[in-house]
Amino acid sequence: MACFVCYAIIISGVMVYASYRMPQEGSTVITLGAMVRPDGTPSGSLWHRINACCDYLATNENSVAVLSGGKGDNEPMSEAQCMYDYLVDMGIDKDRLIIEDKSENTESNIKNSYKIIEDNNLNKNVAIATDSYHQLRAKIIARHMGVTESVGAVNSNSPLSVFPTYWVREWFAIPVELIK
Repeated sequence: MACFVCYAIIISGVMVYASYRMPQEGSTVITLGAMVRPDGTPSGSLWHRINACCDYLATNENSVAVLSGGKGDNEPMSEAQCMYDYLVDMGIDKDRLIIEDKSENTESNIKNSYKIIEDNNLNKNVAIATDSYHQLRAKIIARHMGVTESVGAVNSNSPLSVFPTYWVREWFAIPVELIK
């Protein structure tokens, strides 16, 4: 039990550190998808990620965003399309948004998005827009995918009510990513 408590404290510290890694100026934003509700509106997690991406793009006028997320069986549209529609409604220029709608999980989000970045000769320094508790695992996945440039964090404002569940989930998911 003592070993697990020590592990939880150490990994939590590393998770916090990863969430404070500022992106390089002009980084390409990879915005990770989350569920789209049956009525076509973003889930709470997706809405917060959309807002984080919008805020970053508003303050980094030379940046482009790759919106990443496919369409699940219970979703009326892809997560990427939902993000695109809301960001355009929020005033972000369509030319700064690229849809990646084939991904099914965080690993494929990053892999497919980075391929788009390479194919379109975009800035290879990336900023990942996701929940703060998810940043470390996203960075580990990016490194495993061969991303050697800077990987910064664009944190969404996740509600505190979801933190305990998802934070603890990451304690178990991170070692799995490390040994892949």
